[in-house]
Amino acid sequence: MDCKEAIIIFENTAKMDVVQIERCGVGTGNYVFIITTTVDKFILRCSEEKDAYKDTILLLNKLSVCDIPIPVVLMEGIYGNYSYLILSYIDGDDIGNVYCKLTDSEKKQIAREVVAIQQKVSGIDLRADKEIILSY
Repeated sequence: MDCKEAIIIFENTAKMDVVQIERCGVGTGNYVFIITTTVDKFILRCSEEKDAYKDTILLLNKLSVCDIPIPVVLMEGIYGNYSYLILSYIDGDDIGNVYCKLTDSEKKQIAREVVAIQQKVSGIDLRADKEIILSY
């Protein structure tokens, strides 16, 4: 999938014009794009696999009660040969891009925040509805 196809999917489903699009390097089984409109930024994930995002949507919905920074599922569906998922955009950079620039104090703070998040999500039964295959 190229950016042109992604723009068509986004504009036809979200009913917003794309001002800028950037293909992300993440996602081995998905096409992932950062979409900028005049209103906001979004993440568009596309896959040729049918029901590719069923488990993702279930997991994000379960995690949404934990008060942790996760994207909101805004739209999902099928467009042509692709399953798509439109998510809210969370501003930031991949930790792999910035880790070497962090001070020891900043690294320790991140570790504390990760532990706090793990404690918040540890009480959630991720397999309550159906078995979820965690492939993150």
